[in-house]
Amino acid sequence: MTDQSDTKQKLEKTIHQTRETLAEEVRRFLENFVYLAICLSVLETYRSLVLLQFGINQFKHGYILALTAALIMGKIATFSQRIKFFEIFDERPLIWSVLYRSSLLTIMVAVFKFLEELIFASGHDIPGFHASVLTFTHYVGTMFVFFVLFTVRGLDRKLGEGTLSSIFFGLKKSD
Repeated sequence: MTDQSDTKQKLEKTIHQTRETLAEEVRRFLENFVYLAICLSVLETYRSLVLLQFGINQFKHGYILALTAALIMGKIATFSQRIKFFEIFDERPLIWSVLYRSSLLTIMVAVFKFLEELIFASGHDIPGFHASVLTFTHYVGTMFVFFVLFTVRGLDRKLGEGTLSSIFFGLKKSD
């Protein structure tokens, strides 16, 4: 009877740990998604305002893509804490890990934008040097968004989970 009760206790403990892990993953994803949705929407507003000067109105399209990218990149950013490929520079100073992760996700956004242009070709051309400047500033802004995200995540990991929330917002660290 004790074997059966021990097995039941272990199973209940495993279920409880799984629920806690899932709740933590959902919380982190939602944090990533909200942050990225806001930041990528701001970048799309900038991009759409520039395009509007050339007679191209892509506000609705841009925001839909920003939210889609935030969903995808939010999930990737959440998973990046477990994927070995993202952890290559984790034992080095934080700047290297942040730059590496930010670069990877910025490249993924560039691929996402390229595929979006193939699938939903707008047919609009921006004359001269303006297209290159717009693209460059958009990706610099995107990299900065990821840089801030991974800096905060990295500092929280190095200082101890919840320490930054405690410092910034006066919240108690979750144990």
